[in-house]
Amino acid sequence: MKNYTYNPNLSSQEVRIHQLTTNQTVGTIQNVSNNIREYSLQMRQIMKTLRESGAIPEIALAIREGSFAIRDTVKEINETTQDLKNNGIVNETASA
Repeated sequence: MKNYTYNPNLSSQEVRIHQLTTNQTVGTIQNVSNNIREYSLQMRQIMKTLRESGAIPEIALAIREGSFAIRDTVKEINETTQDLKNNGIVNETASA
């Protein structure tokens, strides 16, 4: 996307080249509006398809199971770290 903001380092000729005419501005706004409508329709269709396919519940279950796995892994790491600390291995390693 082009940047049409004012840049004080541009010459007056370059500024004139970068300025949009009123018709160009209106055309650009119309294009943006059409794109928004098209993408909105596409999103509706995608969400409908995902809902009907059952993919959303599958994703939710996968996230849930992944969260449990992360929780259990963090718990194991914490317990192992505590064991190492309690056995003095951390202090011995730091002293070495």
